[in-house]
Amino acid sequence: SSKASPVKSGDEKSLHTDAISACKVFVAVLSSAYQNDPNCQNDFDVARGYRKVIIPVVAERGFQAAGWLALGIAGKLYYMMPTESAATESFYDSNPRTDFLYSMESFLEPTPSEEEREIKEKAALQKQIDDCKKVLPNWPPEKRPEEKSVKTVRLSLEDLKINDSENLQFNFIHYEVTRMTFAPPQQVFDGKGLPIKRKFEAMCSYQWDSQKFVRDLYMDLHMANLAIWMDIWGGMQGNINVAMANAVECSACIICFLTDKYQKSANCLLELKYAIYREKPVIFLLVEPNLAPLTFIKEELKRSITFDMKSMSDAGVKDEGVPRVFRIAEAARKIAAANPNRAENEDITEDVAKIRDLLDDALHAVHEMKGTQRFETCTRCGANFDENNKHGCKKHGSYFMGGTIIAGRWVCCNQRDKTGPGCEPTTHSSQPRKLKEMTGHSGCYKWSPE
Repeated sequence: SSKASPVKSGDEKSLHTDAISACKVFVAVLSSAYQNDPNCQNDFDVARGYRKVIIPVVAERGFQAAGWLALGIAGKLYYMMPTESAATESFYDSNPRTDFLYSMESFLEPTPSEEEREIKEKAALQKQIDDCKKVLPNWPPEKRPEEKSVKTVRLSLEDLKINDSENLQFNFIHYEVTRMTFAPPQQVFDGKGLPIKRKFEAMCSYQWDSQKFVRDLYMDLHMANLAIWMDIWGGMQGNINVAMANAVECSACIICFLTDKYQKSANCLLELKYAIYREKPVIFLLVEPNLAPLTFIKEELKRSITFDMKSMSDAGVKDEGVPRVFRIAEAARKIAAANPNRAENEDITEDVAKIRDLLDDALHAVHEMKGTQRFETCTRCGANFDENNKHGCKKHGSYFMGGTIIAGRWVCCNQRDKTGPGCEPTTHSSQPRKLKEMTGHSGCYKWSPE
């Protein structure tokens, strides 16, 4: 940690530099004294020079960074802990100190550097290439036919609008969810030793004043097994803009809680504009009546589905017999299901891109030679997949019931479409499947195999 202290001698500065170079996380304890201390500025600059993770902690009530320090912490997630009571003050189901410790421990988890990741991926790709070389009579293989680039399928407004009615009983119950433990999650690596990039069906985009409402709605969508991201529960650390950009890239659509303050927030507008740039469909929740939207938002509203949602009291309001919160979930799932093969561009080196391209050529040549198909079609979601890309599918974790007295739905996620997309992560499969009535449970159905 770095905090204001008496003037250091040359040897002490050298010791500080050595300590900073050896650490994984640099905690800057911010105050007026820290900002005005040349030694602290030197420590901070050394940490930035070594590209250390920097976590700012505000230790003085009312402190506002300026000058070199304001530039240094710009975009970083910081923790307000000016006093012991402020550090332990409850914030929903946590407090600043707990969140700070969670962030620290997550950064201290061992993760490979970019160079180490690239070495591992190259080794894994090379092994597959060597296997292909043993089979193919000629090397290098011929270029495979040009593939069509995968683009986002933008569902029309008519596809997303409420176009059915539910005449049977369909009630809504609000749930409360808490984080029962704050142990940092273990890193999840794929077969190449690289972190698996998580995919979300939706991301919550909101201005801070709406957080209580957003949090409550998030919990109900989470309980309906919608894979949804929200900043306070999304493991957001480090640079806020980078974390938000990553969340946008990993989400099939954005749920925007539109308010006047949202339109006046530079960060919110940056987030929304980036989502539009990445061609992410937006579901707008109109939180304030008679709002005059900005010009670019007005244009986006014309081609987006909207819901009047001023508070949680609107969540149970029935649109053609279905609680509004479930209509929102249905829209998000429709959008996610329309893009099963969508893959975000990765930030990879030219070397890795060339090796991947060569492997694709080789695998195509092997299957051409054998007269077999490289890709299979998933019988759950319709995505094309091969042995190198089996992740990304979903299945239902429970059974479908109702349709006579109460509205028919999947118990695990409240989806009403009996053959609709699943809600729990699984691998792709080309196995034939059948929806069968459960033995001894009339009117209840499950997929076989799941």
